[in-house]
Amino acid sequence: MNSMSARLLSVAVSVVVLILLTYLIRRRVQYTVLQANNEFAGFMYSMIGLVYGVYLAFTIIAVWEQFSAAEEAATAEATDLSALWRDAQAMPTEYRSAIQQQLIQYADSVVHDEWPAMARDHGPSARTSAIYEDLWRRFYAVQLDGGSPTQIAFYQETIRRLNDLSMLRRRRLLAAQSELPPLMWILLLAGGVVTVLFALLFGTRHAWVQYAVIGVITSLVTFSILLVDAMQYPFSGDVSIRPEPYELVLTSMKQRMTEKGPADLTR
Repeated sequence: MNSMSARLLSVAVSVVVLILLTYLIRRRVQYTVLQANNEFAGFMYSMIGLVYGVYLAFTIIAVWEQFSAAEEAATAEATDLSALWRDAQAMPTEYRSAIQQQLIQYADSVVHDEWPAMARDHGPSARTSAIYEDLWRRFYAVQLDGGSPTQIAFYQETIRRLNDLSMLRRRRLLAAQSELPPLMWILLLAGGVVTVLFALLFGTRHAWVQYAVIGVITSLVTFSILLVDAMQYPFSGDVSIRPEPYELVLTSMKQRMTEKGPADLTR
């Protein structure tokens, strides 16, 4: 489910199906027959509801923490890119522009190549990976002036930030591939089905009361499961992390490079 309208439609269909099932059961079984077991059914339902409610809450919190960690890693990576661009100002003149251009290319490729790849395939972009490797080679090729403590200090800090960038990039890519284990999905879906269907065992004098209860329970369980599915992959669907931090950094780097008069800012 990649859109809110599709999720709402799924919830509505589930509610209608369960209400129709409730109607058919009431047509075939007198409510007084089920009402005789309400006390026992109520005790059992409270146990089932408690166990499933705790598990559902745990699952939602787990995927939300995973989602937040992916967003934090992406924002930190964009911040490191901006710092690397500024630190490159202290590099020797013959390397400075090439390094800054490579940083711009990397940021541009993350936005236009890797983000769609993470949304589509939950993996990295080959073009972005190649630019990333070239970025490391740019720094490997730097020859410092041994008599310049400033260049040496900035280079050491730049390598530290570049290593941080590597770690954050790996975290982002791992987050794009993350998913709930199949066993957790089995428990989530089976528990939801049992929780909803068990409510049909209660007998009530007024049909509308039972319809309302079934509708509320079905909608809450269904929407919660769909919410877990929406946040499982943090870079896919309408509930996803957007590349705004990279776009802001990219715009800033291009603007500063334009003020310096670069030769080429194209991809």
